[in-house]
Amino acid sequence: MVDPFVPFIVEQLGKYPSLRSSRLLGMLKERGHPGGPDPLRRVSDRPSPPQEARRLNSQHS
Repeated sequence: MVDPFVPFIVEQLGKYPSLRSSRLLGMLKERGHPGGPDPLRRVSDRPSPPQEARRLNSQHS
């Protein structure tokens, strides 16, 4: 379960947009994350809020 780690994930991806999920998983494991990479990939593959806003704006133009 990555829910408790989502703020950390968002912060790291904001600082390091090209951060690989394997590195992020290692960082999470250092902080006590017990799971594997699949839930993490689902979170990190989401568009960032600015990307999502641009996508939505372009659809309405």
